[in-house]
Amino acid sequence: MESTLKHIVESIVNINHDINNIRGAVEKERPTNDKQAVIKPESAAISKELAIELAALTQEVKGCSRRIDDLSNSKELTRLMKDCSGRMKDLIGNLQEAKSDLKTICEDLANMRDNAADVMRKSVQDMSSYYTSVFSDETRDQVKEIHSFLVYPQHASTGVQTEVPVDIIASACENVLRSLTSEAVEDNQPSQPPRPALHNTTFTFPEPIQPSLRTIVNSAAAFDVWLITDSIMRHINEFSLSFRKYRINFERVDKTSSSALNQRNLERKIANGKPHIIYLHLGVNDVNEGVDRQETIDNFKKFNEMLLRVSPSTKLVVSCPLLNGNSHHDRHIFSLRHSLSLLISQQEQIEDSATKRLYIQKNDKFFRDGPSTRTQNSLFFNRDDLLHLSNRGKAAMTCTMRDTLDKILKDLLAQH
Repeated sequence: MESTLKHIVESIVNINHDINNIRGAVEKERPTNDKQAVIKPESAAISKELAIELAALTQEVKGCSRRIDDLSNSKELTRLMKDCSGRMKDLIGNLQEAKSDLKTICEDLANMRDNAADVMRKSVQDMSSYYTSVFSDETRDQVKEIHSFLVYPQHASTGVQTEVPVDIIASACENVLRSLTSEAVEDNQPSQPPRPALHNTTFTFPEPIQPSLRTIVNSAAAFDVWLITDSIMRHINEFSLSFRKYRINFERVDKTSSSALNQRNLERKIANGKPHIIYLHLGVNDVNEGVDRQETIDNFKKFNEMLLRVSPSTKLVVSCPLLNGNSHHDRHIFSLRHSLSLLISQQEQIEDSATKRLYIQKNDKFFRDGPSTRTQNSLFFNRDDLLHLSNRGKAAMTCTMRDTLDKILKDLLAQH
C-alpha cells in the first residue's frame, strides 16, 4: 500500500511538471500576428510530439485514478486504518501511563530525600509482601519451625547445643552459597580456590528440627490432582507439587480455550480416572479470540455438570484468568472473572452439599490496586507481551496453586 501511494504521488508530480512544460512550449510557439500564422514544419512536429505527450499523460492520470479507486474500495485499507487507530490509542495510553510512572518515581525520589527512613521501611514491607507471595504456606511453616528452635532453644533436648553462635550460622550460610555457586561453574572454566570459612566448625541443624528438613508424608494413599490449563500454567509439573505431607499423582491436561472442556475424550478420561481434584485455568484465550462471555460461562457450566455426573466426588478449583496488558481485552477479562465468581456461588447454592466441592481462586496477587481501577501487576509478567508469566510470576502462580491445594488436601486427608 505504501509503494502504491508513493507511485501515485510521483505520477501526479510528473504530470504537473509535464503540463507546465507543454504550456511553456505552446506559449513559445504561438504566432504574434497574422503574418506569422503560417505553421512551420518544425512547429507541426512539435505539436505532434505534444499530442503524444498529452495522450500519455492522460493514460497516466487514468491509471492513478484507477489506483485511488482500488484503494478506496479495499477492505484491507479499512482494516489497516482501524488497526493503526487502535494501536495509536494503546500507544497514547502507554505514554500517559509512562508519564504517570515517571511522575510517581520523581515523587518517590523526593520522598526518599526527605523521609529516607520511612521509604526504607516501606521498601521492607514491599519486599515482605513479595516473598509472602512466592513462598507457599508449607515453606513458611517450615521456616517458622527452624526459627522457633533458634529463638527458643530451651525446648530442645538437653544433649543438643542450646545456643548457636552467630558466626557459626554465618559460616553455614557461606558454605551453602559456595556449594551452590560451584555447581554452576562449567567444567572448562578454571576452578577457584574455596573461600575460607568464617568459623572452623560447620554448622548443622540439631536433631530436634531435622524432621522439618525432610519429607514427612502423613497420607498413606496418593491423591490424584489434574491441572487443565492453557500456556499460563504449563510450567507446573509433578516437582512443583511435591508436598511434605501428601502423596500426589499429578497430571497436566493442556487445552487452549473453554470450548475444549466439552470434548467427549476429556469426559471419558475423567470418568475413567476420577481424580480427587481438578484445577482449571482457562479463559484468556477466549477473550483474545473474541468469544462471547456468555458462551465461555456456558462452557464452564457444562463442564461442571459433566463432572458432577461422571465423577461427583471430584473437587473443582476454578482459577480466574489474568489480565493480558490490552486495555480492550482487560475489560472483558474483568467481566469474565466476575461471571465465574457468580457461577461458582450459584452452583454451590443449587447443589447444597454438606461437603464443599467447588472452589474459586481469584489470583488477586497478580493485580495492583490503582486510583480508580485494578491493573496488572507488571512484576509477574514478561515485559515483551505482558501476557505470559515471568519467572517471578511462575513462582507466584505455583505457590498460589500449592496453597489452594493444601487447604483442600487437609480436608481430604481427614476424610481418608
